[in-house]
Amino acid sequence: MNLNTKILVAVLVSILSSQIYSQTLQEIMDRSKETEKVAKEYIKLYFSFEHEKIKEFYTEESTWFDPTAVNVFSAKKQIGTEAILKNFESWGDMSPAEFDIVHEYHFDYYAFFSGTINFSWTSEEGKTYDYKDVPISSIVKVENGKVTEHIDYGDYSPMFKEWK
Repeated sequence: MNLNTKILVAVLVSILSSQIYSQTLQEIMDRSKETEKVAKEYIKLYFSFEHEKIKEFYTEESTWFDPTAVNVFSAKKQIGTEAILKNFESWGDMSPAEFDIVHEYHFDYYAFFSGTINFSWTSEEGKTYDYKDVPISSIVKVENGKVTEHIDYGDYSPMFKEWK
């Protein structure tokens, strides 16, 4: 291969690579916008505890999990719409939470929300607990307009201390 052929091949490879990269980048940016739209609507319903409305966001393969709640609430990974909703209903009598989002971003399939929640919860015994500024982060994966994965990380120490 002579020098001119090598240069031509290098130029063609460079042009094709940049076109593939820009197509991929545009696809990711478009997907990021869709993720943002779906995730914002979903997270609003999630923290308002509107379980009937939120079910439209799940599939039978969707998962929900809060690893930080394992030792406090005996949380387990939930798979599928029915299991996720049944888990939410097991939380008992909770007021809609005010989610003060401090930081969020949306990239590709993922949306990240971090902030604090304020809510009240009434126990089976009838005692009401009010919680303020509970730190929580939620990571949501959106595919084809559905939430296929939701993971929460919360600082439940105020609740845990109050109950013990």
